[in-house]
Amino acid sequence: MRSQSVQINGKKITFKPPARSTGGMVPVKKSYRNISGLKSPDWVRDAILYEIYVRNFSGSGDFAGVIERLPELKELGVNTLWLMPVHPIGVKERKGKLGSPYAIKDYFGLNPEYGSEDDFRRLVTESHKSGMRIILDLVINHSANDHIMINEKIHWWQRDRQGYPVRRVSFWSDVVDFNYQSCDLWNYLVDMMKYWVEKFDIDGFRCDVAGMVPPEFWQYAIPQVKNVKPDLFFLAEWEDPELHLNAFHATYNWTFYFKILDVAQGKCSADEMLNAFLFKYHTFPQNSVRLNFIENHDEKRAMKLFGKQKQRLFSSLIFMLPGLPLIYNGQEAGYSSFLSLFNRRPMRWRNVDREVYRHYRDLIALRKRIPALRAGTVAKIDLQVPEQVIGFFRKQGNNFALCLFNFSDQSATINTEIPDKFGWAVLSSYPDSVAYTVKENRLSVALHPRQYFVLWCE
Repeated sequence: MRSQSVQINGKKITFKPPARSTGGMVPVKKSYRNISGLKSPDWVRDAILYEIYVRNFSGSGDFAGVIERLPELKELGVNTLWLMPVHPIGVKERKGKLGSPYAIKDYFGLNPEYGSEDDFRRLVTESHKSGMRIILDLVINHSANDHIMINEKIHWWQRDRQGYPVRRVSFWSDVVDFNYQSCDLWNYLVDMMKYWVEKFDIDGFRCDVAGMVPPEFWQYAIPQVKNVKPDLFFLAEWEDPELHLNAFHATYNWTFYFKILDVAQGKCSADEMLNAFLFKYHTFPQNSVRLNFIENHDEKRAMKLFGKQKQRLFSSLIFMLPGLPLIYNGQEAGYSSFLSLFNRRPMRWRNVDREVYRHYRDLIALRKRIPALRAGTVAKIDLQVPEQVIGFFRKQGNNFALCLFNFSDQSATINTEIPDKFGWAVLSSYPDSVAYTVKENRLSVALHPRQYFVLWCE
């Protein structure tokens, strides 16, 4: 694909248009581990990310409904809220009755179904008062087919030889792709990003299909927006180590998610899953933050996919490995119904599964209690046991955590060497208590089927 160029503020920027979507995953062809990636704001280290689909988060389906549930989110322990797009939705070729929030008609506006500017400002203010930050979904690979400027700024959108707007992903029929050869488009989008930071004091952006936007745009735009607020956080919905080098703090860990699915479906071992995680951990740039998840708005519900017992194992795993853990819109309630992007199906919070809720609340508390789980290194333990049993150490300074997981339906006895330290204590195990001994620098533990175990020392 030929390179293109654009003249921005007197400077020529050459870029190669991104290829057709690769599903958000770029193969890693070399190691970036000796290269420093962009360092995240300090607050990201302790972040627990909660994705909110405003339309379906509450009975009212608006900003007021989110504000009403802020005390419950605080009690759960989350401290960072990601709002799926909050802008007016296009009507032309709209999908479903209400349309996808990812088909944006006006980037400077708010969806009137959600509330007014004052309502949104109150949501941000009340979230900050509750110790929670807010990041917005940024969708700039494409806009709605009837974006408010599509007739005025014809050159901003990709078009075929007959002049009709086009899209690279054919089934995204409710949107049209932007044309990044348009210099005034670049500045329009930068001004838009600044607008939400300056006017509403948001704390960052989750950038939709970030790899389908020229990386040179991100390198141009993000530093300018961070000049407004230096501790902004940028999360890319993509898996590419190069995005960490000079634009993004965090990327999606799609590889890990699909390996989790493989384990659940019996297509690979837990050991292979852990190895896949560690391969990316050791090949991505230093400082890289990876988003770990077992569900999001694009994927099936974890409770539906795994059932209660397995989803507890997998969710515990993503909270104990390095990275930023994500909870999606009712995941902590044991909600199993998929939430359509195109219609309204509000959460029924009166049907919360309290056992699942307590599990997530306790997981978050555990992660907050153990510094090594938030920011420590990770090292695999060679357990000499069946491949469905895995273990790893987390370490930060003198703080240690040992994590063991039995994904099999058989009991497993583990004998392994551990650091010779005083004060080892069990902090968490599920579903039952664990029989274990620590003698000198040896741990012996008997794990039940589908059980995890965390030992901690500082």
